[in-house]
Amino acid sequence: MPLNAKPLHFMRPFSHTLGQTCLIPGSSMIVKAYPTRLIIAPLDRTDPTCSCAIRLKGPFKGFTLMQELEKGFVRIYGTAKEGYFSLRLKAEAFAVTLTVEKSPKEGILFLFEEGKRWLDRNQTLDLVPLLEKRVLRSPLEKVHFGCHKKQDWTLVQRRLNLEEILPFWFALGSQSPCEPSHFEGAATLLQECEQAIERKDRLEIGSLFLKLFQVGFYGMLTPRLFDTDFQGILPEKPPAHKPALVLLEYGAKLIKKLFLDIKDSTLFILPCLPVELDAGSFQGAKFSNRLKVDIKWSKKVIGCVTLQSYADQNIRFSLQKGLKSFRLGRKRVPKEALLELKSGKTYFFDRFER
Repeated sequence: MPLNAKPLHFMRPFSHTLGQTCLIPGSSMIVKAYPTRLIIAPLDRTDPTCSCAIRLKGPFKGFTLMQELEKGFVRIYGTAKEGYFSLRLKAEAFAVTLTVEKSPKEGILFLFEEGKRWLDRNQTLDLVPLLEKRVLRSPLEKVHFGCHKKQDWTLVQRRLNLEEILPFWFALGSQSPCEPSHFEGAATLLQECEQAIERKDRLEIGSLFLKLFQVGFYGMLTPRLFDTDFQGILPEKPPAHKPALVLLEYGAKLIKKLFLDIKDSTLFILPCLPVELDAGSFQGAKFSNRLKVDIKWSKKVIGCVTLQSYADQNIRFSLQKGLKSFRLGRKRVPKEALLELKSGKTYFFDRFER
């Protein structure tokens, strides 16, 4: 991806598979979607919190379950015998809401155990109270590797490409509620990934993340601790009851550390770049409330860095092996230089050279 290329703005993984599952972004609730039924339940429970029948007639055309990761909701749409419909599920502050975005002229009838409800276009209904208050995180940090392939999840799973999977994983994980960290079940592979990052094993880290993806997720990036596909990667021993959401939330933190990290006023740039990722960008990386970082790289070498400082501070770069200097404005700066940043200022660095 050229350094002046803009990253893909629309992250919309989708599936046409009936009964496909996905997380509702920003929550621990999952939805299992059929043309005439929605089943919503907490991630780590088998009993549904809400089962909602949709009074539309088939056969359906173009039935689709889609995650709008940048906007933070799930969309279900298609064409029934009565006409086109589009529904939105979103985790608001205290509840998962259902909104009818588009519907046949007469609206849509929804049937619940406790009763029924007609909804017309643009009407919203609270479906399920959230187990945790949603914490809004905006704008999202974004990672992108120049991949513009079709986001059909069946094809994504089949191709098993790191450049496709990591951006979705990071975007969903960055919105997930925080859970206590643990390394049980599939989460043992999180520990392997973390250890590879610590020793900067660029050759192995990509395959470790892909292995964790195969074992730790089903449906559309729905996390699990036990491999229900029985792929023989981990022992077939169900783990103790722990939150599977850690695979997303902790996984997103590890993905960020591949590209950026900060320790004792030293900013590490591409400290463990997987060999599979030749080019890419990381936008809006935040470190506490003091610094925001954008980076782009090409041919496995950092190309430019933008720093937005929200406090007076000193920063030093730790660069890839072999790089000795960079440009700030019109001046060449040695890699070991201490950079004095002023609050409210933006700094642009490029021409990283050996």
